[in-house]
Amino acid sequence: PGAALKAVQQELLRGEAPVVRHGVPHEPNPLLGRDEDIAAVEHLLRSFRAVTVVGSGGLGKTRLAHAVSRRAEQRVVHFVPLVGVTADEDVAAEVAAALGAGDGRHGAVSGHASADPVSGILGVLGSGPTLLALDNCEHVFRGAAELVQALLSASKDLGVLATSRAPLGLTSEAVYALPELGLDTSVELF
Repeated sequence: PGAALKAVQQELLRGEAPVVRHGVPHEPNPLLGRDEDIAAVEHLLRSFRAVTVVGSGGLGKTRLAHAVSRRAEQRVVHFVPLVGVTADEDVAAEVAAALGAGDGRHGAVSGHASADPVSGILGVLGSGPTLLALDNCEHVFRGAAELVQALLSASKDLGVLATSRAPLGLTSEAVYALPELGLDTSVELF
């Protein structure tokens, strides 16, 4: 057997849960000029349970969140874009649906469906260390903040990474202001 199969065998023998990345795409090209930003956000996630990457539109918050999610220390990561959500009260239901815990939306997974979306989300996230990434929270930041607060207070092993144009306003939130790319990196990018 090859090296990859041997690694899977060793992982199974150790009894560790497999590394799972739900909704985290592989990037078609390298993320330029963001190594320090990735390291800074990773450091914040080790110290704080909620981290929000803030910055203006088009700065690369989503790409940064993808990179951090792919490299996360947690064995399970769920990445949920909120770009299509238009009302604060729909955030929890959208996240539940994206995780397969919604009440009939996007094909709820049997056994996880719940009338209360927060309970359904917690059921899917489980009890082990998990990272939930919520992308594009700026237009529903109140709903996102309420959901994050409810989830963090109910699960001790959950970490949340959010992207937004403004902080969520949580007392437990660490905010990382994503800077613009340097001139050399911008020239290389374009």
